[in-house]
Amino acid sequence: MRYFTLLIVLLGFFLTGCAGGGDSDREDTVATDDDSGSGTDDDAGDDDDDDDDDDDDDDDDNDDNDDDNDDDNDNDDNDDDNDDNDDDNDDNDDDDTVEPIFQNPHDGKLYAAAGYAVITLNDLNHPCPKYMGGTALNRIATDTHDDLEARAIVLEYNGVHAVLVSLDLVGLSQPDVQKVTRSLAGYGVDPNHVILSSTHTHEAPDTMGIWGADVFHTGRCPTYIHFLVDTITDLVVELAGQMTPVTVQAAETEMTSADPTWPHLQRDSRQPVVTNDRLTAARLLDGDGQTVATVVNWQSHPEVLIWMNRYSADFPRWARQKLEQVFGGVCVYFSGTVGGLLTPLDAPVPLYTVDGEPVYSGDDPVLVSENSEEKMWSLGYNVADSVTAALEDPREIDAELAVESTVVEIPVLNPIHILAMVTGLVEPYDDLDTSRPWFCGLFGCAVQPLIHLALGQLHFVTLPGEAFAEMSVGRAETSVDFGAPWGVSVFPAMTGYRSALPEGHLLMDLGLANNEYGYLVPGSDIHWLDHPDFYEEQYCISGQANDIIREGIVSLLAE
Repeated sequence: MRYFTLLIVLLGFFLTGCAGGGDSDREDTVATDDDSGSGTDDDAGDDDDDDDDDDDDDDDDNDDNDDDNDDDNDNDDNDDDNDDNDDDNDDNDDDDTVEPIFQNPHDGKLYAAAGYAVITLNDLNHPCPKYMGGTALNRIATDTHDDLEARAIVLEYNGVHAVLVSLDLVGLSQPDVQKVTRSLAGYGVDPNHVILSSTHTHEAPDTMGIWGADVFHTGRCPTYIHFLVDTITDLVVELAGQMTPVTVQAAETEMTSADPTWPHLQRDSRQPVVTNDRLTAARLLDGDGQTVATVVNWQSHPEVLIWMNRYSADFPRWARQKLEQVFGGVCVYFSGTVGGLLTPLDAPVPLYTVDGEPVYSGDDPVLVSENSEEKMWSLGYNVADSVTAALEDPREIDAELAVESTVVEIPVLNPIHILAMVTGLVEPYDDLDTSRPWFCGLFGCAVQPLIHLALGQLHFVTLPGEAFAEMSVGRAETSVDFGAPWGVSVFPAMTGYRSALPEGHLLMDLGLANNEYGYLVPGSDIHWLDHPDFYEEQYCISGQANDIIREGIVSLLAE
Protein backbone atom coordinates (compact mmCIF):
# COMPACT_ATOMS: atom_id res chain seq x y z
CA MET A 1 0.00 0.00 0.00
CA ARG A 2 2.69 2.49 1.00
CA TYR A 3 4.82 1.77 -2.07
CA PHE A 4 1.79 2.25 -4.30
CA THR A 5 1.18 5.63 -2.68
CA LEU A 6 4.79 6.68 -3.09
CA LEU A 7 4.73 5.60 -6.73
CA ILE A 8 1.71 7.84 -7.33
CA VAL A 9 3.48 10.75 -5.60
CA LEU A 10 6.59 10.29 -7.71
CA LEU A 11 4.53 10.18 -10.90
CA GLY A 12 2.66 13.33 -9.88
CA PHE A 13 5.80 15.32 -9.09
CA PHE A 14 7.33 14.21 -12.38
CA LEU A 15 4.28 15.36 -14.33
CA THR A 16 3.54 18.60 -12.51
CA GLY A 17 6.70 20.03 -10.94
CA CYS A 18 6.76 22.22 -7.83
CA ALA A 19 7.09 25.94 -8.58
CA GLY A 20 4.67 28.80 -8.97
CA GLY A 21 3.10 32.12 -8.09
CA GLY A 22 -0.44 33.34 -7.45
CA ASP A 23 -3.31 35.59 -8.43
CA SER A 24 -5.56 37.42 -6.00
CA ASP A 25 -8.71 39.52 -5.88
CA ARG A 26 -9.45 41.62 -2.81
CA GLU A 27 -12.55 42.44 -0.84
CA ASP A 28 -12.04 44.97 1.98
CA THR A 29 -14.48 45.60 4.78
CA VAL A 30 -13.34 48.18 7.31
CA ALA A 31 -15.57 49.73 9.95
CA THR A 32 -16.07 53.47 9.92
CA ASP A 33 -16.99 55.68 12.83
CA ASP A 34 -20.58 55.67 11.59
CA ASP A 35 -21.00 51.88 11.89
CA SER A 36 -21.06 49.38 14.90
CA GLY A 37 -22.59 46.53 17.59
CA SER A 38 -24.37 45.00 21.68
CA GLY A 39 -24.96 41.93 24.30
CA THR A 40 -23.29 39.65 27.14
CA ASP A 41 -20.95 36.68 27.35
CA ASP A 42 -21.70 32.99 27.98
CA ASP A 43 -20.09 32.09 31.31
CA ALA A 44 -20.70 28.41 30.55
CA GLY A 45 -18.42 28.56 29.63
CA ASP A 46 3.94 14.47 14.14
CA ASP A 47 6.62 13.59 14.85
CA ASP A 48 7.52 12.25 11.39
CA ASP A 49 9.53 9.25 12.44
CA ASP A 50 7.13 8.26 15.18
CA ASP A 51 4.17 8.72 12.86
CA ASP A 52 5.79 6.58 10.20
CA ASP A 53 6.47 3.85 12.75
CA ASP A 54 2.94 4.11 14.04
CA ASP A 55 1.64 3.84 10.49
CA ASP A 56 3.56 0.60 9.98
CA ASP A 57 2.31 -0.86 13.23
CA ASP A 58 -1.28 0.24 12.74
CA ASP A 59 -1.38 -0.97 9.15
CA ASP A 60 -0.10 -4.40 10.17
CA ASP A 61 -2.46 -4.66 13.12
CA ASN A 62 -5.50 -3.48 11.24
CA ASP A 63 -5.15 -5.18 7.86
CA ASP A 64 -7.02 -8.18 9.25
CA ASN A 65 -9.97 -5.93 10.00
CA ASP A 66 -10.23 -4.49 6.50
CA ASP A 67 -12.50 -7.21 5.16
CA ASP A 68 -14.76 -7.03 8.19
CA ASN A 69 -15.21 -3.32 7.66
CA ASP A 70 -15.91 -3.50 3.93
CA ASP A 71 -19.56 -4.43 4.38
CA ASP A 72 -19.99 -1.69 6.96
CA ASN A 73 -18.39 0.78 4.60
CA ASP A 74 -20.68 -0.25 1.76
CA ASN A 75 -23.67 0.43 3.98
CA ASP A 76 -22.11 3.67 5.14
CA ASP A 77 -21.64 4.76 1.55
CA ASN A 78 -25.41 4.52 1.03
CA ASP A 79 -26.08 6.32 4.28
CA ASP A 80 -23.51 8.95 3.33
CA ASP A 81 -25.27 9.63 0.04
CA ASN A 82 -28.52 10.23 1.90
CA ASP A 83 -26.78 12.43 4.45
CA ASP A 84 -25.15 14.49 1.71
CA ASN A 85 -28.56 15.01 0.16
CA ASP A 86 -29.84 16.14 3.55
CA ASP A 87 -26.95 18.61 3.75
CA ASP A 88 -27.79 19.94 0.31
CA ASN A 89 -31.43 20.36 1.31
CA ASP A 90 -30.41 22.16 4.48
CA ASP A 91 -28.23 24.50 2.45
CA ASN A 92 -31.24 25.31 0.28
CA ASP A 93 -33.36 25.92 3.36
CA ASP A 94 -30.81 28.50 4.48
CA ASP A 95 -31.90 30.69 1.57
CA ASP A 96 -34.97 31.63 3.66
CA THR A 97 -33.12 34.19 5.73
CA VAL A 98 -34.29 35.42 9.11
CA GLU A 99 -33.60 38.68 10.91
CA PRO A 100 -29.81 39.32 11.01
CA ILE A 101 -28.41 38.23 14.35
CA PHE A 102 -25.91 41.07 14.71
CA GLN A 103 -27.98 44.08 15.77
CA ASN A 104 -25.78 45.98 18.22
CA PRO A 105 -25.75 49.80 18.42
CA HIS A 106 -23.41 51.75 16.17
CA ASP A 107 -21.88 53.56 19.12
CA GLY A 108 -18.14 53.12 18.64
CA LYS A 109 -17.95 50.24 21.13
CA LEU A 110 -16.74 46.69 20.55
CA TYR A 111 -19.32 44.05 21.49
CA ALA A 112 -18.40 40.43 22.16
CA ALA A 113 -19.56 37.10 23.55
CA ALA A 114 -17.89 33.71 23.86
CA GLY A 115 -19.02 30.17 24.54
CA TYR A 116 -18.63 26.55 23.57
CA ALA A 117 -20.52 23.43 22.57
CA VAL A 118 -19.55 19.78 22.99
CA ILE A 119 -18.91 17.98 19.69
CA THR A 120 -17.84 14.61 21.08
CA LEU A 121 -19.00 11.68 18.97
CA ASN A 122 -21.83 9.34 19.88
CA ASP A 123 -23.95 6.80 18.01
CA LEU A 124 -26.53 9.44 17.17
CA ASN A 125 -24.35 12.18 15.71
CA HIS A 126 -21.84 9.74 14.16
CA PRO A 127 -23.57 6.48 13.09
CA CYS A 128 -20.52 5.36 11.09
CA PRO A 129 -17.34 3.45 11.96
CA LYS A 130 -15.43 5.77 14.27
CA TYR A 131 -12.18 6.19 12.37
CA MET A 132 -9.69 8.58 13.93
CA GLY A 133 -7.74 11.13 11.94
CA GLY A 134 -4.11 12.12 11.88
CA THR A 135 -2.01 8.96 11.85
CA ALA A 136 -3.01 5.71 10.14
CA LEU A 137 -5.73 3.93 8.23
CA ASN A 138 -8.32 1.88 10.09
CA ARG A 139 -7.59 3.41 13.50
CA ILE A 140 -10.83 2.92 15.42
CA ALA A 141 -11.64 4.96 18.53
CA THR A 142 -12.29 2.88 21.62
CA ASP A 143 -13.75 5.57 23.89
CA THR A 144 -13.48 9.21 24.99
CA HIS A 145 -10.67 10.53 27.17
CA ASP A 146 -12.07 14.09 27.32
CA ASP A 147 -14.70 15.99 25.38
CA LEU A 148 -14.11 17.55 21.99
CA GLU A 149 -15.52 21.07 21.76
CA ALA A 150 -16.34 23.89 19.38
CA ARG A 151 -15.34 27.18 21.03
CA ALA A 152 -16.46 30.46 19.55
CA ILE A 153 -16.12 34.18 19.99
CA VAL A 154 -18.38 36.66 18.18
CA LEU A 155 -17.50 40.32 17.69
CA GLU A 156 -19.23 43.43 16.37
CA TYR A 157 -18.08 47.03 16.03
CA ASN A 158 -20.04 49.79 14.29
CA GLY A 159 -21.92 47.29 12.14
CA VAL A 160 -18.91 45.12 11.23
CA HIS A 161 -19.12 41.61 12.67
CA ALA A 162 -16.79 38.62 12.90
CA VAL A 163 -17.11 35.00 13.99
CA LEU A 164 -14.08 33.00 15.16
CA VAL A 165 -14.52 29.31 15.95
CA SER A 166 -11.88 26.87 17.19
CA LEU A 167 -12.71 23.19 16.68
CA ASP A 168 -11.13 20.19 18.41
CA LEU A 169 -10.77 18.45 15.05
CA VAL A 170 -7.91 17.22 12.87
CA GLY A 171 -9.15 19.51 10.11
CA LEU A 172 -12.17 20.62 8.10
CA SER A 173 -12.10 20.90 4.32
CA GLN A 174 -13.32 23.95 2.45
CA PRO A 175 -16.52 22.26 1.14
CA ASP A 176 -17.54 21.48 4.73
CA VAL A 177 -16.55 24.95 5.93
CA GLN A 178 -18.82 26.34 3.22
CA LYS A 179 -21.72 24.31 4.63
CA VAL A 180 -21.29 26.23 7.88
CA THR A 181 -20.90 29.64 6.24
CA ARG A 182 -23.99 29.04 4.07
CA SER A 183 -25.95 28.10 7.17
CA LEU A 184 -24.81 31.25 9.00
CA ALA A 185 -25.51 33.39 5.94
CA GLY A 186 -29.17 32.64 6.55
CA TYR A 187 -28.80 34.69 9.74
CA GLY A 188 -27.13 37.64 8.04
CA VAL A 189 -23.55 36.56 8.76
CA ASP A 190 -21.04 37.52 6.06
CA PRO A 191 -19.22 34.33 4.91
CA ASN A 192 -16.02 36.37 4.49
CA HIS A 193 -16.17 37.26 8.19
CA VAL A 194 -16.29 33.67 9.48
CA ILE A 195 -13.16 31.81 10.58
CA LEU A 196 -13.31 28.09 11.39
CA SER A 197 -9.94 26.89 12.67
CA SER A 198 -9.14 23.31 13.71
CA THR A 199 -6.69 22.69 16.54
CA HIS A 200 -5.45 19.64 14.59
CA THR A 201 -5.72 17.27 17.52
CA HIS A 202 -4.74 13.78 16.38
CA GLU A 203 -7.24 12.25 18.79
CA ALA A 204 -10.34 13.36 16.87
CA PRO A 205 -12.51 11.75 14.18
CA ASP A 206 -11.49 11.58 10.55
CA THR A 207 -13.37 14.64 9.31
CA MET A 208 -11.21 14.83 6.18
CA GLY A 209 -11.91 11.33 4.82
CA ILE A 210 -8.38 10.01 4.24
CA TRP A 211 -8.03 7.80 7.32
CA GLY A 212 -10.82 5.27 6.74
CA ALA A 213 -10.61 1.48 6.65
CA ASP A 214 -8.42 1.58 3.54
CA VAL A 215 -7.57 3.84 0.61
CA PHE A 216 -10.85 2.91 -1.10
CA HIS A 217 -13.24 3.91 1.70
CA THR A 218 -13.67 7.32 3.28
CA GLY A 219 -13.45 7.82 7.03
CA ARG A 220 -15.61 10.95 6.87
CA CYS A 221 -19.15 10.63 8.24
CA PRO A 222 -21.61 13.07 6.58
CA THR A 223 -24.04 12.72 9.48
CA TYR A 224 -21.35 14.06 11.80
CA ILE A 225 -20.59 16.93 9.41
CA HIS A 226 -24.32 17.74 9.42
CA PHE A 227 -24.19 17.71 13.24
CA LEU A 228 -21.21 20.08 13.21
CA VAL A 229 -22.99 22.51 10.89
CA ASP A 230 -26.06 22.60 13.13
CA THR A 231 -24.05 22.82 16.36
CA ILE A 232 -21.79 25.65 15.18
CA THR A 233 -24.74 27.57 13.73
CA ASP A 234 -26.75 27.23 16.94
CA LEU A 235 -23.76 28.30 19.04
CA VAL A 236 -23.09 31.43 16.98
CA VAL A 237 -26.77 32.42 16.93
CA GLU A 238 -26.98 31.98 20.71
CA LEU A 239 -23.84 34.03 21.35
CA ALA A 240 -25.00 36.84 19.07
CA GLY A 241 -27.84 37.40 21.52
CA GLN A 242 -25.49 37.64 24.52
CA MET A 243 -23.01 40.29 23.39
CA THR A 244 -21.76 42.99 25.72
CA PRO A 245 -19.37 45.97 25.34
CA VAL A 246 -15.77 44.95 25.98
CA THR A 247 -12.26 46.32 26.18
CA VAL A 248 -9.25 44.37 24.96
CA GLN A 249 -5.87 43.62 26.52
CA ALA A 250 -3.18 41.59 24.75
CA ALA A 251 0.34 40.32 25.26
CA GLU A 252 2.98 38.23 23.54
CA THR A 253 5.72 36.04 24.97
CA GLU A 254 7.86 33.09 23.94
CA MET A 255 7.32 29.55 25.14
CA THR A 256 10.74 28.29 26.23
CA SER A 257 11.84 25.21 28.12
CA ALA A 258 13.58 25.07 31.49
CA ASP A 259 15.97 22.53 29.94
CA PRO A 260 19.08 24.46 28.78
CA THR A 261 19.92 21.67 26.31
CA TRP A 262 16.47 21.94 24.71
CA PRO A 263 15.26 25.55 24.67
CA HIS A 264 11.84 24.85 23.15
CA LEU A 265 8.66 23.09 24.29
CA GLN A 266 8.23 21.97 20.68
CA ARG A 267 10.44 20.10 18.23
CA ASP A 268 10.91 20.78 14.52
CA SER A 269 11.34 17.32 13.02
CA ARG A 270 12.28 18.54 9.53
CA GLN A 271 15.31 20.42 8.24
CA PRO A 272 15.95 23.29 8.30
CA VAL A 273 15.04 23.63 11.96
CA VAL A 274 12.86 26.73 12.34
CA THR A 275 10.59 27.13 15.34
CA ASN A 276 7.87 29.62 16.10
CA ASP A 277 7.86 29.99 19.88
CA ARG A 278 5.45 32.93 19.91
CA LEU A 279 2.57 32.67 22.34
CA THR A 280 0.02 35.45 21.84
CA ALA A 281 -2.95 36.02 24.10
CA ALA A 282 -5.80 38.50 24.41
CA ARG A 283 -8.32 39.12 27.15
CA LEU A 284 -11.73 40.70 26.54
CA LEU A 285 -13.21 42.41 29.60
CA ASP A 286 -16.75 43.63 30.19
CA GLY A 287 -17.71 46.90 31.86
CA ASP A 288 -17.24 45.40 35.34
CA GLY A 289 -13.74 44.17 34.53
CA GLN A 290 -14.90 40.56 34.29
CA THR A 291 -13.41 38.31 31.62
CA VAL A 292 -15.68 37.55 28.69
CA ALA A 293 -13.02 35.61 26.78
CA THR A 294 -9.35 34.75 26.74
CA VAL A 295 -7.97 34.04 23.27
CA VAL A 296 -4.72 32.05 22.99
CA ASN A 297 -2.52 31.22 19.99
CA TRP A 298 0.48 28.87 20.09
CA GLN A 299 2.28 26.67 17.59
CA SER A 300 2.48 22.90 18.11
CA HIS A 301 0.69 19.72 17.05
CA PRO A 302 -1.81 18.59 19.73
CA GLU A 303 -0.68 14.96 19.56
CA VAL A 304 0.78 13.97 22.92
CA LEU A 305 -1.83 11.19 23.20
CA ILE A 306 -1.26 10.05 19.62
CA TRP A 307 -0.57 6.52 20.86
CA MET A 308 -4.08 6.18 22.37
CA ASN A 309 -7.22 5.40 20.38
CA ARG A 310 -9.32 7.70 22.55
CA TYR A 311 -10.95 11.00 21.66
CA SER A 312 -9.20 13.96 23.26
CA ALA A 313 -8.63 17.67 22.71
CA ASP A 314 -5.06 16.96 23.87
CA PHE A 315 -3.06 19.69 25.66
CA PRO A 316 -5.27 22.67 24.59
CA ARG A 317 -8.02 21.26 26.82
CA TRP A 318 -5.83 21.66 29.92
CA ALA A 319 -4.65 25.12 28.90
CA ARG A 320 -8.26 26.26 28.47
CA GLN A 321 -9.34 24.71 31.75
CA LYS A 322 -6.66 26.42 33.83
CA LEU A 323 -7.08 29.82 32.15
CA GLU A 324 -10.82 29.72 32.85
CA GLN A 325 -10.03 28.96 36.49
CA VAL A 326 -7.63 31.92 36.63
CA PHE A 327 -9.55 34.54 34.65
CA GLY A 328 -13.11 33.27 34.36
CA GLY A 329 -15.01 33.58 31.11
CA VAL A 330 -14.35 31.29 28.15
CA CYS A 331 -10.93 30.42 26.75
CA VAL A 332 -10.61 29.91 22.99
CA TYR A 333 -7.35 28.27 21.87
CA PHE A 334 -6.09 28.47 18.27
CA SER A 335 -3.28 26.36 16.86
CA GLY A 336 -0.86 28.27 14.65
CA THR A 337 2.03 27.27 12.39
CA VAL A 338 2.10 23.57 13.26
CA GLY A 339 3.59 22.35 9.97
CA GLY A 340 7.24 21.73 9.37
CA LEU A 341 6.66 19.64 11.57
CA LEU A 342 6.30 21.33 14.97
CA THR A 343 5.48 18.67 17.56
CA PRO A 344 5.68 18.21 21.33
CA LEU A 345 6.72 14.56 20.90
CA ASP A 346 10.04 13.87 22.66
CA ALA A 347 10.43 17.52 23.67
CA PRO A 348 11.05 17.90 27.44
CA VAL A 349 8.24 19.67 29.29
CA PRO A 350 8.19 20.90 32.93
CA LEU A 351 6.03 18.47 34.88
CA TYR A 352 2.76 19.46 36.59
CA THR A 353 0.38 17.56 38.81
CA VAL A 354 -3.03 16.76 37.36
CA ASP A 355 -4.38 19.67 39.44
CA GLY A 356 -2.06 22.14 37.73
CA GLU A 357 0.75 22.55 40.26
CA PRO A 358 4.37 22.59 38.99
CA VAL A 359 6.63 19.80 40.28
CA TYR A 360 10.16 20.63 41.47
CA SER A 361 13.23 18.71 42.55
CA GLY A 362 14.84 21.18 44.89
CA ASP A 363 14.91 24.47 42.96
CA ASP A 364 14.76 22.84 39.54
CA PRO A 365 11.59 21.85 37.68
CA VAL A 366 11.14 18.16 36.98
CA LEU A 367 11.01 17.49 33.23
CA VAL A 368 8.97 14.88 31.39
CA SER A 369 9.89 13.81 27.85
CA GLU A 370 8.07 10.53 27.30
CA ASN A 371 4.65 10.89 25.74
CA SER A 372 2.01 10.32 28.38
CA GLU A 373 -1.12 11.76 29.94
CA GLU A 374 0.95 13.65 32.50
CA LYS A 375 3.00 15.21 29.71
CA MET A 376 -0.21 16.21 27.93
CA TRP A 377 -1.70 18.07 30.88
CA SER A 378 1.74 19.45 31.82
CA LEU A 379 2.13 21.04 28.39
CA GLY A 380 -1.35 22.55 28.65
CA TYR A 381 -0.60 23.96 32.09
CA ASN A 382 2.71 25.38 30.82
CA VAL A 383 0.81 27.23 28.11
CA ALA A 384 -1.73 28.52 30.64
CA ASP A 385 0.89 29.74 33.11
CA SER A 386 2.82 31.49 30.32
CA VAL A 387 -0.39 33.25 29.22
CA THR A 388 -1.15 34.27 32.81
CA ALA A 389 2.33 35.72 33.27
CA ALA A 390 2.21 37.59 29.95
CA LEU A 391 -1.18 39.13 30.73
CA GLU A 392 0.08 40.52 34.04
CA ASP A 393 1.59 43.36 31.98
CA PRO A 394 -0.72 43.63 28.96
CA ARG A 395 -1.06 46.20 26.22
CA GLU A 396 -4.32 48.08 25.99
CA ILE A 397 -5.70 47.44 22.51
CA ASP A 398 -7.89 49.84 20.55
CA ALA A 399 -11.23 48.04 20.40
CA GLU A 400 -11.93 48.74 16.73
CA LEU A 401 -12.78 45.84 14.44
CA ALA A 402 -11.82 45.66 10.76
CA VAL A 403 -12.10 42.63 8.47
CA GLU A 404 -10.45 42.23 5.08
CA SER A 405 -10.37 39.25 2.75
CA THR A 406 -8.57 38.30 -0.41
CA VAL A 407 -8.95 35.32 -2.73
CA VAL A 408 -5.97 33.33 -3.97
CA GLU A 409 -5.86 30.46 -6.43
CA ILE A 410 -3.78 27.42 -5.51
CA PRO A 411 -2.85 24.75 -8.07
CA VAL A 412 -4.03 21.26 -7.11
CA LEU A 413 -1.06 19.23 -8.35
CA ASN A 414 -0.54 16.45 -5.82
CA PRO A 415 -1.97 13.22 -7.31
CA ILE A 416 -2.96 12.00 -3.85
CA HIS A 417 -5.22 15.05 -3.38
CA ILE A 418 -6.65 14.57 -6.87
CA LEU A 419 -7.29 10.84 -6.43
CA ALA A 420 -8.88 11.44 -3.02
CA MET A 421 -11.38 13.88 -4.55
CA VAL A 422 -12.04 11.86 -7.71
CA THR A 423 -12.68 8.65 -5.76
CA GLY A 424 -14.85 10.34 -3.13
CA LEU A 425 -12.54 9.88 -0.16
CA VAL A 426 -12.78 13.63 0.48
CA GLU A 427 -15.35 16.23 -0.49
CA PRO A 428 -14.45 17.66 -3.92
CA TYR A 429 -14.12 21.40 -4.48
CA ASP A 430 -17.08 22.72 -6.45
CA ASP A 431 -15.40 25.93 -7.63
CA LEU A 432 -12.12 24.79 -9.20
CA ASP A 433 -10.66 27.19 -11.76
CA THR A 434 -9.81 25.11 -14.83
CA SER A 435 -9.29 28.06 -17.18
CA ARG A 436 -5.47 28.17 -16.83
CA PRO A 437 -4.02 24.65 -17.18
CA TRP A 438 -0.53 26.09 -17.78
CA PHE A 439 -0.59 27.39 -14.19
CA CYS A 440 -3.18 25.32 -12.36
CA GLY A 441 -2.46 21.95 -13.96
CA LEU A 442 -5.05 19.73 -15.60
CA PHE A 443 -7.18 19.40 -12.46
CA GLY A 444 -7.41 23.14 -11.79
CA CYS A 445 -6.81 25.66 -9.02
CA ALA A 446 -8.58 25.70 -5.69
CA VAL A 447 -10.15 29.09 -5.00
CA GLN A 448 -9.22 29.98 -1.42
CA PRO A 449 -10.30 33.04 0.59
CA LEU A 450 -7.81 34.41 3.12
CA ILE A 451 -9.02 36.60 5.99
CA HIS A 452 -7.28 39.32 7.99
CA LEU A 453 -9.10 40.46 11.12
CA ALA A 454 -7.74 43.45 13.02
CA LEU A 455 -8.71 44.48 16.54
CA GLY A 456 -6.79 47.71 16.77
CA GLN A 457 -3.15 46.65 17.12
CA LEU A 458 -4.01 42.93 17.36
CA HIS A 459 -4.19 41.03 14.09
CA PHE A 460 -5.49 37.58 13.10
CA VAL A 461 -4.68 35.89 9.76
CA THR A 462 -6.01 32.63 8.36
CA LEU A 463 -3.74 29.81 7.20
CA PRO A 464 -5.69 27.15 5.24
CA GLY A 465 -3.43 24.25 6.19
CA GLU A 466 -0.39 23.28 8.23
CA ALA A 467 1.87 26.24 7.62
CA PHE A 468 5.60 26.01 8.28
CA ALA A 469 6.97 28.33 10.98
CA GLU A 470 9.10 30.17 8.42
CA MET A 471 6.00 31.29 6.53
CA SER A 472 5.28 33.49 9.54
CA VAL A 473 8.65 34.29 11.13
CA GLY A 474 10.95 33.92 8.10
CA ARG A 475 14.34 32.21 7.97
CA ALA A 476 17.95 32.79 6.95
CA GLU A 477 19.56 30.80 4.16
CA THR A 478 20.58 27.44 5.57
CA SER A 479 22.69 24.54 4.29
CA VAL A 480 22.14 21.02 5.59
CA ASP A 481 24.32 18.00 4.78
CA PHE A 482 22.11 14.92 4.59
CA GLY A 483 25.06 12.64 3.78
CA ALA A 484 25.44 10.29 0.85
CA PRO A 485 23.76 9.95 -1.54
CA TRP A 486 21.69 13.10 -0.95
CA GLY A 487 24.48 15.54 -0.19
CA VAL A 488 24.03 19.18 0.83
CA SER A 489 20.68 20.92 0.45
CA VAL A 490 20.55 24.71 0.44
CA PHE A 491 17.33 26.19 1.81
CA PRO A 492 16.97 29.79 0.58
CA ALA A 493 16.15 32.67 2.88
CA MET A 494 12.47 33.41 3.31
CA THR A 495 10.79 36.59 4.50
CA GLY A 496 7.89 35.81 6.81
CA TYR A 497 4.61 37.65 6.47
CA ARG A 498 5.12 39.09 9.96
CA SER A 499 7.53 41.52 8.33
CA ALA A 500 4.48 43.32 6.90
CA LEU A 501 3.03 43.88 10.37
CA PRO A 502 3.04 47.49 11.59
CA GLU A 503 5.70 48.08 14.24
CA GLY A 504 4.55 47.23 17.76
CA HIS A 505 1.49 45.29 16.60
CA LEU A 506 0.67 41.72 17.65
CA LEU A 507 -0.36 38.81 15.44
CA MET A 508 -2.17 35.51 15.85
CA ASP A 509 -1.52 32.81 13.22
CA LEU A 510 -4.79 30.88 12.84
CA GLY A 511 -3.77 27.51 11.45
CA LEU A 512 -5.97 25.08 9.51
CA ALA A 513 -8.44 27.93 9.08
CA ASN A 514 -11.30 27.56 6.58
CA ASN A 515 -9.51 24.63 4.94
CA GLU A 516 -6.89 21.92 5.45
CA TYR A 517 -4.62 21.68 2.40
CA GLY A 518 -2.14 19.56 4.36
CA TYR A 519 1.45 20.64 4.83
CA LEU A 520 2.29 23.91 3.09
CA VAL A 521 5.80 22.86 2.08
CA PRO A 522 7.84 25.66 0.45
CA GLY A 523 8.47 24.80 -3.19
CA SER A 524 12.22 25.19 -2.65
CA ASP A 525 12.14 22.52 0.08
CA ILE A 526 10.43 19.71 -1.84
CA HIS A 527 12.30 16.39 -1.60
CA TRP A 528 12.04 13.23 -3.68
CA LEU A 529 10.56 10.14 -2.08
CA ASP A 530 13.88 8.44 -1.24
CA HIS A 531 15.06 11.46 0.79
CA PRO A 532 15.30 11.06 4.60
CA ASP A 533 13.14 14.17 5.12
CA PHE A 534 10.48 13.10 2.62
CA TYR A 535 7.15 12.96 4.46
CA GLU A 536 5.21 16.21 4.31
CA GLU A 537 5.38 16.12 0.49
CA GLN A 538 2.79 13.32 0.47
CA TYR A 539 0.20 15.68 1.97
CA CYS A 540 1.22 18.93 0.22
CA ILE A 541 -1.33 20.19 -2.31
CA SER A 542 1.43 21.79 -4.42
CA GLY A 543 4.81 23.45 -4.04
CA GLN A 544 3.29 26.80 -5.01
CA ALA A 545 0.84 26.95 -2.09
CA ASN A 546 3.31 28.28 0.49
CA ASP A 547 4.36 31.32 -1.53
CA ILE A 548 0.85 32.08 -2.80
CA ILE A 549 -0.65 32.08 0.70
CA ARG A 550 2.30 33.96 2.22
CA GLU A 551 2.12 36.67 -0.43
CA GLY A 552 -1.65 36.92 0.00
CA ILE A 553 -1.28 37.50 3.73
CA VAL A 554 1.48 40.07 3.17
CA SER A 555 -0.84 42.01 0.89
CA LEU A 556 -3.57 41.97 3.56
CA LEU A 557 -1.27 43.07 6.38
CA ALA A 558 0.22 45.82 4.23
CA GLU A 559 -3.15 47.55 3.82
